[in-house]
Amino acid sequence: MSKLENIKNSIKNWFNPPKTKKEEELETAQTELVKKQLKNPENPYIATNAILATMAKDSERQLKYYLRMSRLWIVLAIVFAFLFFLSATSVRVKPYVVGMNQNGQIFDMSQSMKNVKDSEIKNKLALSQLDDFVVRAISVSPDGDVNNDNKEYAYAHVRGPAESYLQTYFKENDKREIAHSYSISVQIKYTMRLSPNTIKVSWIQTKKNPKTNATISKQAYVAEFMYEWDTRAEDDLLSRLNPIGFYINHISIEKDKSVKF
Repeated sequence: MSKLENIKNSIKNWFNPPKTKKEEELETAQTELVKKQLKNPENPYIATNAILATMAKDSERQLKYYLRMSRLWIVLAIVFAFLFFLSATSVRVKPYVVGMNQNGQIFDMSQSMKNVKDSEIKNKLALSQLDDFVVRAISVSPDGDVNNDNKEYAYAHVRGPAESYLQTYFKENDKREIAHSYSISVQIKYTMRLSPNTIKVSWIQTKKNPKTNATISKQAYVAEFMYEWDTRAEDDLLSRLNPIGFYINHISIEKDKSVKF
């Protein structure tokens, strides 16, 4: 018999122990007493011994069952303990964590960004930041407070030529005036990196009647943004709106004539 078969038999016997010599003797005696009882049903001595032998056999069977169950629970406990130990000691990928003050505001994020310079995290953050910028800069809500918050957010993320571009854009597209006639929602189609610091964003602007919510028109746009990472602004408002030091320094927007509605 091979070593593997010996191991299998040992495991099998551990969970389901074979009959012991005592069990075999007890079973044989019980069988003989039952036969004698059938032949001599009026003999009280034989009947009593037959009953006692049957009870002893049942007791042994019950003990054997409890033994199997206790061994099964022991194995399960060992397995669960091992799995718990494995999960507690396994290496996990830690999330990107930034510091926060008692008010729940992010602080010292710019220093953290330096530690992940040119990393995949920064690249993904840039894509996400530009998506948010487009949505908040372009969209127009019936709620004036929302529009003001979005304008502040947009200004906190631009500098240089991009700031001049945004000032001109908001002058020509006054959110407060537009909100009287229609709302504008923005749906991002795609965001694509063109170079290390240039990203292309495509979106659809939908004009709707603020009272009936009926669609007035749709127009697709495409834009290129150049950006850079820098330290946070010292101004409290700007640092709150742009805690990670992400700045857009060039904006170019045009209608996407390839998309028809």
